[in-house]
Amino acid sequence: MRENCIAVALELPGLDILWQREFKDHFEVTVSYRRDGAICPRCGVVTTKVQDRRHQRKQDRRLRDKVVFLTLIKRRFRCLFCGKVFTEQDEVFGSRRRSSYRFREYLGREALHQTVRRTAQKEKGKILDEFTEVVGYHRKAAIRLLHRTNQVRVNGKRGYPRQYGAPVADALRVAWEATDRLCSKRLHPFLPELVKVLRRHGEITMTDEIEAKLCQMSPSTIDRLLRPCRRLGGRRGFTTTKPGSLLKNSIPIRTFADWEKDCPGFLEIDLVHHCGDSTEGFYLTTLSTVDVATGWSECIGVWGKGQQRVGAALHCVQQRLPFPLLGLDSDNGGEFINKHLYTYCIRK
Repeated sequence: MRENCIAVALELPGLDILWQREFKDHFEVTVSYRRDGAICPRCGVVTTKVQDRRHQRKQDRRLRDKVVFLTLIKRRFRCLFCGKVFTEQDEVFGSRRRSSYRFREYLGREALHQTVRRTAQKEKGKILDEFTEVVGYHRKAAIRLLHRTNQVRVNGKRGYPRQYGAPVADALRVAWEATDRLCSKRLHPFLPELVKVLRRHGEITMTDEIEAKLCQMSPSTIDRLLRPCRRLGGRRGFTTTKPGSLLKNSIPIRTFADWEKDCPGFLEIDLVHHCGDSTEGFYLTTLSTVDVATGWSECIGVWGKGQQRVGAALHCVQQRLPFPLLGLDSDNGGEFINKHLYTYCIRK
């Protein structure tokens, strides 16, 4: 019954009392915020993923002529959308404070009353010394607080309010994915037309206000809102090409401008790696060949990417072709630029 009375007398808004105990000269109370999640300060998405918890011991206003010490369990959240780790907002105590707002206001009111203004200079210094020792303020900060009248404290960040929230960012991400992740400068000119088409076909649901915000944002704003998506899920493919340097001088280099032959028999070849999300370890590959003149294609599965197995797959492709093989054009990977394939091409 006594503990319930303590909980009622403390009047902690938005806090749950987890544990409380009365001692001879003080009270010990453990509290935590009642909210289930928090809003990410970077992308504005609500997350409930708790990274860890930290304890902070703070002093509150007196209760029944006893000092009250509150142990606040503050949670740190991890945003599942952008990956940022942040601490939940502390509206009652304030960040990095060893006492609550109401305790500091209580001391300020007591000091602002007639005691300070009617006391001699030495007495004011003593009161100021006791005040800074209890609260933990710097002396100049304590003087500014004592001379300040009662003002309503406004929490939140300075500057302009957030214009593009989470719904706008989600709608932009859907439109961006629909264009196969174009850059912002190319996406920006036809974004209004793209949004109308997506809404017409039911690919995206949004209000007219969100559509208006999407149509008015600049390329730099598009980059800023899409930065978490690019950080989490890049579409940049893996590369496994390791240049072979032993036969570079023996094999001629031909570019698209040097291409003059339009007869069939010249193949563009490359390996497709079936490695999944990682290039570590062994995996299967597919030798893909396309005739430049006719577009005839042949695909052969290869056990790995060894030069002998790749050479054997090329021999199978040659036997399947309805026309004679006249030349091969590949990248500078070691699976093609090697002595085994070079000898095969010279022999044929």
